[in-house]
Amino acid sequence: MLSPIKSKSSDSDERYKCDLCGKCYKKNNGLLSHMRMHLGLKPFDCDICGKSFTEKCNLVRHTKIHTNEKPYSCDICNKAFSRRDDQMKHFKIHSGEKPFKCDVCDKAFVQKSSLVSHMKTHTGVKSYECGLCQKSFRHSNSLMRHMRLHTGEKDHECDICGKSFTSLKCFTDHRNNHQEVKPFQCDMCSKSFHSTIGVEEHKRTHTGEKPFKCEICNKSFRHSSTFNRHVLTHKEKSHKCEKPFKCDVCHNRFSQLKLLKRHEKLHTGEKPFKCNDCSKSFTRKYGLKLHVCKNVSQFTDKETG
Repeated sequence: MLSPIKSKSSDSDERYKCDLCGKCYKKNNGLLSHMRMHLGLKPFDCDICGKSFTEKCNLVRHTKIHTNEKPYSCDICNKAFSRRDDQMKHFKIHSGEKPFKCDVCDKAFVQKSSLVSHMKTHTGVKSYECGLCQKSFRHSNSLMRHMRLHTGEKDHECDICGKSFTSLKCFTDHRNNHQEVKPFQCDMCSKSFHSTIGVEEHKRTHTGEKPFKCEICNKSFRHSSTFNRHVLTHKEKSHKCEKPFKCDVCHNRFSQLKLLKRHEKLHTGEKPFKCNDCSKSFTRKYGLKLHVCKNVSQFTDKETG
């Protein structure tokens, strides 16, 4: 799994390739970190609340929630941030600055990462695959959100009403509803909203824009939520034909019997793949492979250190 990529250049900077999505990395620990995302592994635990993370840097960022450390505040709406770069990104929302423009459709974005994410809608590339049900996604954060459907994990809990959310953005919008904070204003009619998405969707009532078009029947929609519900009506018609194998426990469907059998192990807790060096067991052979490779990598680092 960690075999070097053959390259014309002997001094290639990216030698380690993911077998699932083809993404390449300079070092094997970069690949191992990436593989945790595919498998939903979160080895870094918060000592205070027990929440787990895929990356150590995300754990460090999370601990600031407990210390309430937010030294960077917005001069316009007084929203505070734990990191300066988050403050700078936030300020562009107020200034209207969108320096990153798509060459295909001319849509502009506040952040470069948003442009890169948007470009995948034109190419149709879906590099991130779920290791449990083989569903593919354009973005890594979409895969992480999807993995929570399998685990039932809802990390963000409202301290006012106790409602939990899988998405930080949904949690933030929910909190704004409690506090009646509406920092985002329409420049056409001055109506205010809890979130930027609320403003963007509202503006379409002025412009008549319907950016979400169904590729099957060509019907267009103003809101993504309405569009997604519509697409499901098409999918439901062909779903049973495309995925004839149904789980008796949760009713998820699969295109192949082997995928159903693999999925059923989530319900039974069966972990047939055991590590010879420790007592750890895994549901999938791929999880065992990653575990073994990680241990080999750590041993090699100690030997060379």
